[in-house]
Amino acid sequence: MRILHIVASLEHSYAGVSTAASGLCNHLVESCDVDIATATEGGACYEMDPRIGLLTKKRWSLPGLRVSMVPGFKHSLEQWIRQRPPDILHIHGMWLAEPHMGFTLAAKMNIPCVLSPHGMLDTWALAHRVWKKRMSLRLYQQQDLLQARCLHATAPLEAEQFRLFGIQQPIAVVPLGLDLPPAAAFAAPRPSPKNVRTLLFLSRVHKKKGLLDLVDVWALVRPPGWRVLIAGPDDDGHLAEVKQRVQARGVGQDFAFAGPVYGEDKEKAYAQADLFVLPSYSENFGFVVPEALAHGIPVITTRATPWSDLETHRCGWWIDVGVDALTATLRTALSLSDAERQTMGARGQKLVQSKYLWPVVAKQMLTTYEWILQGGIPPTCVQKCRKASVS
Repeated sequence: MRILHIVASLEHSYAGVSTAASGLCNHLVESCDVDIATATEGGACYEMDPRIGLLTKKRWSLPGLRVSMVPGFKHSLEQWIRQRPPDILHIHGMWLAEPHMGFTLAAKMNIPCVLSPHGMLDTWALAHRVWKKRMSLRLYQQQDLLQARCLHATAPLEAEQFRLFGIQQPIAVVPLGLDLPPAAAFAAPRPSPKNVRTLLFLSRVHKKKGLLDLVDVWALVRPPGWRVLIAGPDDDGHLAEVKQRVQARGVGQDFAFAGPVYGEDKEKAYAQADLFVLPSYSENFGFVVPEALAHGIPVITTRATPWSDLETHRCGWWIDVGVDALTATLRTALSLSDAERQTMGARGQKLVQSKYLWPVVAKQMLTTYEWILQGGIPPTCVQKCRKASVS
């Protein structure tokens, strides 16, 4: 079985989509043939298994405009498909040209498609640049959605959003995975030699992440002996707004900004953290949550993320969106002893090992592919379609 994955980019700057696609492919290659078609802008990319066939084309962006193009991508992709015919096209993301080209060629060559929207069908995302997306739906995106043989949701919450949008096809509910962090990540002492504890936020610095709420709450709570580390790439210029709010609330000495962190720098950020926070207003999965849990760090996140496991497994807090809930929860979490937080962190590590490692996740996706090709009884991770079944 050969699976061709189409993803706009494998660069770190493309955040969750590139993380998910690269991780999945690096583990699927243990069980089937895997190819990837993608574009590049010259930034740092995720390392891919050498057994994976890789088609890359240069992306060109127009300075100052949110417009990009990948000349020759469709032609090269068609040639690749003819030379290495896939059994399934797995398309990651929406709205961009590369996914649409994949659907166009799949229809032309009668290849079944799986679509992973990666949060691009949730309510918050659809309301962002709404007119552009409405136009895209009319021109091509609605037809692409109808063409998908199966959609991939990373959590039941995302599957519910698909149904609310009107999706009738089967949905494979398969989480994203991760590799266990290196043992060295646990060698750093907690707390630091200066006896200062760290509350870590690590994600895109985007307005939907709730960072302004975090700053306002910190100004109210402001516990002694704690600092806040904000790590992650700036998105839409929101970092300047966050820094301005920090200064306006008079808590500048409590905040540090690390910028984008990858590799060893990312491991260092997790190793220094005593508590993790993701106060998002929208999140289809929240990859950083299992990452933090894998490092033994209790997590605070909102019910706009699919992380009820934090409550079920007593390794964090799953709270309402907004300042009030975050204020009460931070006061509770910051008042715990180091030993109490470490006990919660150990429970989080066990959760990750049982449910969120890539080998477990890749196996579920593989059974979904096999069902699409062979039919029969769907695997347990698949919600059957409402009007018709996959043949």
